[in-house]
Amino acid sequence: MAGEIQAAFDTVYADGPSSSPDQPDKGRIRGELAPVIQRQMDEVRSLASTALQWKEPVRVASTANIDIATGLENGDTLDGVALAAGDRVLLKDQTAASQNGVYVVSASGAASRSIDANEASELVGLAVFVRSGTANGGKQFACSTPAPIIVGTTSLTFQEISDQSSLNASITDLGDSLTAEAEAREVADNERAVRVPVSPDAAPVAVGETSDDSYMWFDFPRDRLNFVGSPWRDNDDGYGAMRVTGKNGVSPVGVDAAGRLLRPGDIASDIAFTRTIDDGGTQRSVLYIADGYEARRINTSDLDAYGPEVLAPGLVRYTDQVGARKFATYATGRPRAASTAIEHHINHGQSLSNGSSSSAPNHAYTTFPVNPNILMFNGGIRPIVGDQNAAVPPANLTSLVPAVERTDTTTLGETGLVAYAHALNEYYGGEKRVLVSCSGIGGMTYANLKKGTLAWNNMLAQVQAAKTIADGEGVPYSVAVVNWIHGEANRADSPETYRGYLTELRDDLQTDIRAITGQTDGPIVIIRQISSRLLDGSNIPGPERAKVLAGLNDADIYLCGVQYIADFAPDLTHPLPAMHNPLMVQHARTAYAVLGRGQSWKPLYPMFLTRKGRWIAVKYNVPVKPIVIDTRWVSDPGTAGIKYVDDTMSAQVVGVSVSADDEITVELDKAPTGTNGRLCFSTFGAATADWEQGRTIGARMPIHDSDYFACPQTGILVPNYSVALSLTL
Repeated sequence: MAGEIQAAFDTVYADGPSSSPDQPDKGRIRGELAPVIQRQMDEVRSLASTALQWKEPVRVASTANIDIATGLENGDTLDGVALAAGDRVLLKDQTAASQNGVYVVSASGAASRSIDANEASELVGLAVFVRSGTANGGKQFACSTPAPIIVGTTSLTFQEISDQSSLNASITDLGDSLTAEAEAREVADNERAVRVPVSPDAAPVAVGETSDDSYMWFDFPRDRLNFVGSPWRDNDDGYGAMRVTGKNGVSPVGVDAAGRLLRPGDIASDIAFTRTIDDGGTQRSVLYIADGYEARRINTSDLDAYGPEVLAPGLVRYTDQVGARKFATYATGRPRAASTAIEHHINHGQSLSNGSSSSAPNHAYTTFPVNPNILMFNGGIRPIVGDQNAAVPPANLTSLVPAVERTDTTTLGETGLVAYAHALNEYYGGEKRVLVSCSGIGGMTYANLKKGTLAWNNMLAQVQAAKTIADGEGVPYSVAVVNWIHGEANRADSPETYRGYLTELRDDLQTDIRAITGQTDGPIVIIRQISSRLLDGSNIPGPERAKVLAGLNDADIYLCGVQYIADFAPDLTHPLPAMHNPLMVQHARTAYAVLGRGQSWKPLYPMFLTRKGRWIAVKYNVPVKPIVIDTRWVSDPGTAGIKYVDDTMSAQVVGVSVSADDEITVELDKAPTGTNGRLCFSTFGAATADWEQGRTIGARMPIHDSDYFACPQTGILVPNYSVALSLTL
């Protein structure tokens, strides 16, 4: 579709002899012109009938056949572009058309297909923007080959769908060039060089006369600060360099007149930039704003964003990956200072409440700028260093300092509470002074964590210490939330027994904490569901059924969401370190809904069913409409995680679709005839043991609402996903 029809007309309708200058040969019309028009129309119909899957842009596209074994190595040239290892390349002109597709350039040897384009489902409708190249730079191509596709066997045709080469400098290459120039300039400029200490908790300090190992610049490809000789320079565990947010990707370093680094809170005006985030399926360049308080994500588009510019407070202009100019808005007027009152939020429960097993092989994140309004005790978010099954040392509870995540031992790392506090303050508009701490102990049953236990007394010691500090400052203090993160150790308990534990926990918390603080209400208790899968694929463990019952019916107990949205460590029990952050964002959203907006919070859950023949309408409570079926982040275990069960297994689910803003329709293969029929939600998945969980394994549902709040730490979108539940027909 790039001039083929015009070229055919020009050829067939070329001026003829003087005796018949306007009469083309009819045979040529049939044999040359008609096939070109038909082929182009077939490709248009094929593309129109296939939803395009936009992938991350490629750097360059082929113009002729390439030897995949040797032609896509570091240093090779394609369409006028010198290739580097890791570059994405579109091959569209292979002699063996089954080889066409998106490849990644190797350091040496054969190139391999990109991981986002190496399966049949990823190739149907695949579309990419070409960033550079003499012939193809600025163009967009889409795969017009319909399903079914067998990778490596089916011939793949890529059709040009747009040509913006005349406008293509390219935008992205220009940005990369400017960034590279800025980095080189900063590295070479002794007057702007700063030394970065290797301690992950220390702040960078300015220096005067510098040596080579003192130079620091923003490493755009690795999305962090870097410096000559950095031990983290070439690996992905580089948590020793502090990130400073800013323009063109997470910032050139801000330096004041004295040569000191500036935090985002010191920025005088709003700065727009991009950051690469994986919302599921592929990496995307998304918009961020640093507004003098913190950096936060401000868009949810499926298309990459480039070249953002703040036009006015609250308004950003940018270019998307197909070259269209777009606009995004964001909230303004966020305060620079919080109130003086201290609001305490505590994690209590098992290992997931205190960051156990969330360190090795990944280190705790330290990328949040220090915020004086987000606090921890001087002994840390976990005031006990090392074994948590010990009394908290009083010396670790003497003052409040800005909160940072840290790694204490090989098994104690990220807690997610700093992200929780940032999310909470983002909801509140930055007006809260939030204290976060942990008091849980890994592997403990409720009996080992309840009132009168060591863990309970450690929690009360934190409350008493914070109260003493607040009284010394002459400011109000209260405990707003206790996040109860627990359930695995009591999986054998009945729903009635565990629900009794939850109400007893609430009552004891309110009695003991109010006695210390003098507050007249709260704290509220926020809970979340852990894995709900049992091997029969229909039952829900007692604690998880109890959480639904308590969260929907019992005062001051709120079910915030589910745990299956996370990626988990090899034990499939403990989330990967970064995943504690989006998990805790669910708690922050619920805390704000209840305490900030006065809502009677309810999660995304199925309320009641209506059956007509083999069709079942499921009415949902939807926090933010509409309800969505979306497999990008949480994969589909089959039939969207919904199963029909009765005494004779007389029917099975064959389809699930959205039928209204708050309703889905479940299709059965036939009208059920058994007794005790029920639908089970999020109760099965491809796993080998009942504790296995995660967004791609175990019990899960790719169904969520439209509350696209972005985790302040990871940038991952955290809508409300459906809880595990079974409803009787």
